[in-house]
This record gives sequence, C-alpha cells and structure tokens, in this order.
Amino acid sequence: MSRTLKYGTSTLSVFLYLILISLVFSLGEPIGYVINGFGSHFAQSIVNSSDYLVVLHHPHVSQQAITQFPNTSYGILMAVGLMIAMIALIIAIWAGLQILKSIGKKDYFSVNIVKQLRRLVIAQTLGVVADLPLAAANTLVRYKLYRINSDLTIDWTDLISDMMLLVIIGLIYYIYRQAITLKQENELTI
Repeated sequence: MSRTLKYGTSTLSVFLYLILISLVFSLGEPIGYVINGFGSHFAQSIVNSSDYLVVLHHPHVSQQAITQFPNTSYGILMAVGLMIAMIALIIAIWAGLQILKSIGKKDYFSVNIVKQLRRLVIAQTLGVVADLPLAAANTLVRYKLYRINSDLTIDWTDLISDMMLLVIIGLIYYIYRQAITLKQENELTI
C-alpha cells in the first residue's frame, strides 16, 4: 500500500472514531424530546425558537394552534426517529472503520468486507425507517405551527432518496458478495 493511501486511511479512521465517540455521547438527546413532549410548552418554544424557520406568509401563530399542538406525539416521534437514526449512524461508521481496517491489511476481497457491507445495508435500512417518524414530526410542525426545523430538515422527499441509496448500497453488497463467491470457487479449482 502506498504511503498516501495509508496516511489517508489512518486520517479517515481517526475522524470516524471521533464521530463515533460523539454519537455515543449524544444518544441521550432523544430523551430530551420525550421529556419536553410531555410538557405543555413545547409548541411555544418551537414558535419562539430561531432553529425553526417561518413558512412564507405565516409569521404569526394563533394561541389556539399552540395549545392544540400535539406536544407528546411530536416529542415521541422525534425521539424515536433520532434514536433509530443515531443507531444507524453508529452501525454505518463502525462498518466503515472495519472496511478501512481490512484495506489497511491489504485484504481487499475478504468475507469481512462482505459482512461490513451487509451492515451498511442494515444501517441504511434503519435510516429509511428513521425517516418515517422524523418526517411525520416535521410535518406536524410545518402544518400546525407553520415552522420548518432548520436543524433537522427531514421530510418525505428524504424517504425517497434514502430508499434509492438503500438500493444502490444493496446492489454494491450483492455484486461484492458474488465476486467473493467467485473468488472462493476459483481458489478451490485446480
């Protein structure tokens, strides 16, 4: 392996480990959404927050809309979606680290990489599942409070793009698995 490739994989591994550590520490964030969801001031804090953008022609929200906002449903949807998304990211980053480790060992066509690609498919599937509650929660905010979450802009179009990415990752996994199978059969042939 060239020095540049070795340096690049080492640098990427360090960044991925840092991201992984920060993700593990942020696993408690969804609990905040559940706690705030059972409070009655969640809608008011959304309306007053600078993290939520105002939908065009709706700068003001009525007090009735604020009191009728489903705080608990929003909190639970956000918590479930965030938890699933974080777990998916942890799985994907760990799989990426293991693939980099195999590349570092010059083990380009191994069963371990197939296993990690399968984990990437699982992680992307979880990402698609996480889009459902997150998009539902953001739809609630958009149509009940006329706000758009600028920090977490997941909507229904993200579901389609994530499904397309799942298909692409699935195809890569399938092709790579077939290549490993052919390689193993080739090694057994005299």
